[in-house]
Amino acid sequence: MNSALSKSEGFQGTLSNIQLIDLLQMTCLSRISMNIKVEGEGKEGLIQIFNGNIVHAESGQVKGEEAFFEIMSWKGGNFQTFSMTDVPTPTIEKNWEFLLIEATKMQDETSKSGRAYQTDDSLLKILIVDDSKLICKKMQEMIESDPQLKVIGTAQNGKEALKKISKLDPDLITLDINMPVMSGGTALKHIMIQSPCPVLIISSIEEKDMSKVMDFIRLGAVDFIPKPKPDDNVESQREKLISKIKLAAKANVHKFKRCKLSPQNKKEQAVDHPSLSSGDRSIIIVAGMGGFAECIKIIPNLNAYSCSIILALWHNDLFLGSFAEFLNGYTEINIVPVRKGGKQRLLKNCCYLCSLEREIILTKDNNTIELIPGEEDKGWESSLNTFVHSVCEIFTQASQLVWIFLSGEEKIPEKSLNTILSRKCHLVVQDPKTSLYPILPESCLKGRSGGVVVPSERIPEALTKLVSG
Repeated sequence: MNSALSKSEGFQGTLSNIQLIDLLQMTCLSRISMNIKVEGEGKEGLIQIFNGNIVHAESGQVKGEEAFFEIMSWKGGNFQTFSMTDVPTPTIEKNWEFLLIEATKMQDETSKSGRAYQTDDSLLKILIVDDSKLICKKMQEMIESDPQLKVIGTAQNGKEALKKISKLDPDLITLDINMPVMSGGTALKHIMIQSPCPVLIISSIEEKDMSKVMDFIRLGAVDFIPKPKPDDNVESQREKLISKIKLAAKANVHKFKRCKLSPQNKKEQAVDHPSLSSGDRSIIIVAGMGGFAECIKIIPNLNAYSCSIILALWHNDLFLGSFAEFLNGYTEINIVPVRKGGKQRLLKNCCYLCSLEREIILTKDNNTIELIPGEEDKGWESSLNTFVHSVCEIFTQASQLVWIFLSGEEKIPEKSLNTILSRKCHLVVQDPKTSLYPILPESCLKGRSGGVVVPSERIPEALTKLVSG
């Protein structure tokens, strides 16, 4: 074993996977340095934690991440802790949260205890987490008005929620952000490590603070919906809540991979971006449910490409401003939200966010291209068909357009896909096996060949090859 081990007072315990994960999580959260000797399945292993980071693991001749995941796959055994006398040589670069989330997924897949992809016909078990008992009661009444949904418990803070999750095994958790004892953010980290489950954020947070919601989505939450308000239409609130819950419950959260983002310090002086013309290249990204999480991985890793990027999301446009502000903190590209009632001239080296909950069209006047969102909600199929048609009418050369389709619960309309394929545009599709919601990418590929199929984290690389090729 590693010479850094010092045989001092420690504790010895029986190892079950979740107990070892709890120990690792507690040690990392406390930013402690510790050696953990693990014995299981006739083997010995070592995990070293330095200042709250898992920096080294070894099992026999195997070291690094491979050794860590091998140790975490052992079915049983025992472990013992030792103090650390020397600074260990790092063999693991990934952060501890990523490692524990991946280890939990691996254990779930091995034991075949992972959650099945839910259908609307299933009776969904819901756990409500909110510090207001009145809100819990109101939400329970709304949720249980649908015969397919069952509230199996409520909790007033994150700590209480974690105890109930292990006992009740919910299919979905509604989670408030600001709570006493343990906040929603801390609870979410524990949930995604210990008991991965679809989490729907329900909070009364103001729009100006929506960047907090984006952090929750980056940590693994599936979606967000505002808390019901007394002056809102009760029936409308109920329908939106039930619809969001049913969609969120379908998320394949075991496919979620948390990404690490590096803040960007943009230049303070204004940059004069040239206008986009119909002879230039444009990148169009379409995302449905789960799209926020995928875009958080992709957009910060894109280059400017000397073109324009349009990100069309199937989500309420009230959140576009906050999402743009969030992304602007992690990318050199200028992110611009485009909401109803306005229009935006397209410039190179900019990314435009718009909502497909209303029709969006591109228009051209004297070689100036503008993005114009409509006033009415036309529905997914109508909005996407109109958008695709208007884009392809302006960019007529196949090499000018790159279409990217990400996670989504909705199918791509045949009319839209036929238009894209008939124009022989470049097509990049997120691998359905890595999608929170695989229906949209699957519908792009069903019965067809062609296009680039890659996991979301490899889309920037694939895009660079297409654009520079």
